[in-house]
Amino acid sequence: MLDKSLAFLKLLRELEKVERTIFRPNDKRENDVEHSYQVAMMSWFLSDKFGLNLSSDKLLKYALVHDLIEAYSGDTCVYVKNPAIATNPIETKEEREAEAFSKVKKEFGDFRELIEIIEAYEAKKDEESIFVYEVDKILPPLNAYLDNGYGWNKLGLTLEEVKNEKRKKITHTKQLIALLEEALSRFEKEESKLFVN
Repeated sequence: MLDKSLAFLKLLRELEKVERTIFRPNDKRENDVEHSYQVAMMSWFLSDKFGLNLSSDKLLKYALVHDLIEAYSGDTCVYVKNPAIATNPIETKEEREAEAFSKVKKEFGDFRELIEIIEAYEAKKDEESIFVYEVDKILPPLNAYLDNGYGWNKLGLTLEEVKNEKRKKITHTKQLIALLEEALSRFEKEESKLFVN
């Protein structure tokens, strides 16, 4: 059991090394463990605040595993225009992630619930998985806003690019759509401060 425990811990430590293309002030990049924790806590918080009848157990499990395969595939940012920043091009995302999931299944296939949760999340099988997916998509602009647009400006983004991308991804949960629109409205009012390129 020790060797199996060490192997799983090693996987989690690899996830800590995955830097997302989300820049914070002083060019610190968010890692996948920090991000997964935020997704878990915000999913739980928002589900409660919206009064949704969602399983917190499922929300937390989906959030914790939603990017786990990136320990092997790396992160992919949809916005990156600069190849020096984009370590993993969007064009190879599907192939890299399929390979990574195969590796996780090979190494931890006996952790059946883990594999089932990853598969259910990827398939957006239920309301909880869809909710976590959409929370995952709303957090980057909320974080960028808290950082006064630093990450957007580092990537050379416009408000229109942010609006278009987020409106494509957050389409199912009416409460999250409303939250997104409220955020976008605020971004518009503060556009000259937030988007300075």
